Amino acid sequence: MKHEEIYLDPDFRKSPKGPHCHICQRALKGNSVRVYVSQESNWSNAIHPEDIGEVGDYEIVNIGPECSKIIPASYYIIKAK
Repeated sequence: MKHEEIYLDPDFRKSPKGPHCHICQRALKGNSVRVYVSQESNWSNAIHPEDIGEVGDYEIVNIGPECSKIIPASYYIIKAK
């Protein structure tokens, strides 16, 4: 991989209903970002979009505005307009 994986430290103790932040599990009420996470890391590491072809299973998750501050913007999935 060209880029480092970022450990997100998600709190999986809660069982949220509806759209929620992958890290803190709080309900999403405003803006959020989307990132790839790796199944190999038990859904705990953010993967850079350029490295996604080198990862086995992955998922796209939402990250709330407060928690997204720990992730560089280059890891965000940008949707085409």
